[in-house]
Amino acid sequence: MSNERAFQELSENLEGSLYRPQRTGLCWDSLPDELLLGILSRLSLQDLLRTSRVCKRWHRLAFDESLWHSVDLVGKAQLDAELGQVLSAGALRLRCPHTCIVQTSVLEDILSRCKHLQNLSLEGLVLSDSIIQIEEMNVSWCDFNNLHVQAIASNVPSSITQLNISGYRQNLTMEDVKAIVKTCPNLSNLDLSDSVLVTTDSFPVLEQLSSLKHLGLSRCYQIHPASLIDFEKFPNLQTLEVFGLIQDSYLPILCKGLPHIQINTQPFSTVARPTSASKKDRTIWGMHCRLVYKH
Repeated sequence: MSNERAFQELSENLEGSLYRPQRTGLCWDSLPDELLLGILSRLSLQDLLRTSRVCKRWHRLAFDESLWHSVDLVGKAQLDAELGQVLSAGALRLRCPHTCIVQTSVLEDILSRCKHLQNLSLEGLVLSDSIIQIEEMNVSWCDFNNLHVQAIASNVPSSITQLNISGYRQNLTMEDVKAIVKTCPNLSNLDLSDSVLVTTDSFPVLEQLSSLKHLGLSRCYQIHPASLIDFEKFPNLQTLEVFGLIQDSYLPILCKGLPHIQINTQPFSTVARPTSASKKDRTIWGMHCRLVYKH
């Protein structure tokens, strides 16, 4: 029997039943770690967790960090402490949209275990004020009041280079914008869309961000369209999203006045956006993800 055929048959048997006696004549204990890891990589998150309870060796292999690079918790209604042990296995990319947290300390514990985390999406998540150290963060449209937004603005780590804090309407103020700029001087991508208290007074503040390349101010209705020409003072700015602020007839005039900036090219923010356009495509940030939690 070829190695490829053996691999296929063993993985099919394992996916069908973890505990059913095998008929191939091969002994699981004789298989090398590399082959078992290849089989385990084909399992769903739930099956992988069940596999980890078979024996000590399988527990060690099931939590090998090579299997946990990306985790999508879509459909998970509530996180629990057990999941913290799962994510400590080396998760690089984590998505947990619209998750209900009964105790915020549980989420803090989970995130504290993700020592290698690079991408985090918290779409619609109810959070405490604790923020972890990462470079790219999307906290848009969460169930935050003005105190939550203040906590975010004041405590975002200085390592952040891309931040989406859109969708807070009257809960994000000019003082919050000043705090973000002061706390995160290296921002290259910032989305403040749907924040109606952000005014043209934010322009001199945002100008302090010397690395700013992408800015979203869509539907910040206190900003007058004519004032957008002031972005000529931003020599490094490459894209400006101001959907809802200017009429289509005025767009060519603004583009002519700001020839170095692309205007209204992306209606949706790309900051820490984990999902692709196709719901059938199991990817997170364009990278294949096998560990998808579903009911």
